[in-house]
Amino acid sequence: MRIDETLAELVAFDTSSDNPTLPLATHIAMWAADLGFDVQRYGDCFEALIIRTQPALKAKRYIGLCGHLDTVPATDGWDTDPLMLTEAMVDGETRYYGLGAQDMKGPVACMMHALEKNQTVPAALALTYNEETDFGGARLLAANAMDILAPMTLIIGEPTQGRIGYAHASYTEWQLTITGKGGHSSDPSNSCNAMYGMACVLQQVKALSERLMQTPYDGFPGAGSMNPGVVRGGDANNRICQSVTMTGDLRLAPGYEPDDTLEELQTGAQRTLQEAGSACSIEVSTVCSYPSFFTSPSHPLIAYLSTITGKEATTLPFSTDAAIFNGEADLPALVCGPGSLDVCHQSNEYITKAGLQRGTAWYTSLLASGVGCMDTSGRL
Repeated sequence: MRIDETLAELVAFDTSSDNPTLPLATHIAMWAADLGFDVQRYGDCFEALIIRTQPALKAKRYIGLCGHLDTVPATDGWDTDPLMLTEAMVDGETRYYGLGAQDMKGPVACMMHALEKNQTVPAALALTYNEETDFGGARLLAANAMDILAPMTLIIGEPTQGRIGYAHASYTEWQLTITGKGGHSSDPSNSCNAMYGMACVLQQVKALSERLMQTPYDGFPGAGSMNPGVVRGGDANNRICQSVTMTGDLRLAPGYEPDDTLEELQTGAQRTLQEAGSACSIEVSTVCSYPSFFTSPSHPLIAYLSTITGKEATTLPFSTDAAIFNGEADLPALVCGPGSLDVCHQSNEYITKAGLQRGTAWYTSLLASGVGCMDTSGRL
């Protein structure tokens, strides 16, 4: 089967957001079983897979390719059916349009073809779900399949244009609530408007984010960033606002702890309110948090991957399943895949024919080389 035909089959399954991955996982599991691979299935209506070649069952160390089966929902503005792969020639290149074609059913198709071509070497393919939301599939595998994952160095196929990602920031969603005293708008002297309190605190958030961004950190634009995303408060024009809530995100380079930064925000914001003479109170809490990912840039696989893709090692501006596999489960991991982030998470998403060919060639060469059987010093 041609790789575009494989991709067409994957795209035809709607695995956006909360849609179950079981039908697609079953389809891939049947493909793997027909080829004689060992197939381990985890979950129920949302299912993750680990597919191994027979030589991998006894190997002490090898490469595990890794991708996710879910996609973001289709947005308005598609010119084609997002669940039907459509080929078109644009600007002199062949493109395949479809939901998840780039992120990341295209790279998964590349991995499937690479594994099929390397049945006689130790190798594996791990497929997760809900990477776009809460990393549910990676968490499930990390909790239930560490005995199988432990020998692997994972290569996660997110779109990096062949660059080798060795680190990305942590991601935390936070909530900040200012509580004052409500009342009738005609008598503000007997109340404490939470809106004014939030105006003071916003300056604290801005200052903290600027300090993080200006703190040098090798490979990153700064030590981190803090973004206030949404502010909600008040319920009537003639009522003093009693409560205002702000939510936002915090991204920190490896080695920085989100709890420390949020505690600094809480302390600094409370001090700012006191200096402004405000009687409002403040509470900062974590909504959700995912760790950073870091593999040493001197890892021997980076140099080898660079010879295959012709690209350099880099840090990444986005989160991946490596946050769980490396950040929580401490597995060695790198991120490397065909295509560009620029076309992901939007209408008319596509991957090029050349991208599919490059990705398949990269993964095929990597598995065939046996380099994944080396230890961290590069010895076989």
